[in-house]
Amino acid sequence: MYLESTVEGGLVTDEKADKLAKEIIDKMNRAGDWDKKRTNIPSIYLVRVPDKKLRVKLLFLPTDDSGRPIKRKGYYFATLEDMRAARSAFTDEKLDSLLAAIERINGTGDGGENDDEVFEVS
Repeated sequence: MYLESTVEGGLVTDEKADKLAKEIIDKMNRAGDWDKKRTNIPSIYLVRVPDKKLRVKLLFLPTDDSGRPIKRKGYYFATLEDMRAARSAFTDEKLDSLLAAIERINGTGDGGENDDEVFEVS
């Protein structure tokens, strides 16, 4: 059986997804509630969500050129449907114009925190 990949329309086997899930479980079982773990996918973090059992979400958090977050809050993904909705919205060309206008109003800023540990996604 194959699952749709969230990257470039490729395919991911159940075996690959299972292996990655085991690695995430191992890493996030040692994390505290709301701890973020940087991945090797730019701007994507694993986050442990408080619950009696292990729950993990992905966090999209824009980063600077060195990989440090430039915002304190981001967008959480827990399902493929969440990600597909965001992809659809982010590809709308009107969004570029809207953000350019907001940048003119607000200016630009930077800042953020540094997390040196990287979770490798293969």
